[in-house]
Amino acid sequence: MAALEFRQWNPENYVDECYSRSAYERCYQNAISVINGIEMWPEVEQEEVLPPEYKRGPRRPKKLRIREFDELGVG
Repeated sequence: MAALEFRQWNPENYVDECYSRSAYERCYQNAISVINGIEMWPEVEQEEVLPPEYKRGPRRPKKLRIREFDELGVG
């Protein structure tokens, strides 16, 4: 932009047509209409989608190992 301004050239000559207002309007002319509320949702004959089963993640490791009954030591 600075070089174009220095040369006093029109920057619009160096921008692609896809960035024009007419291209933007062509892209978004088929907008999706809004549905007001769950009552207006279409009915679908399928099983209800359930969330996945909960799996507990790995926990923090214990500080001390569990000692055997006959092993010497405190704990």
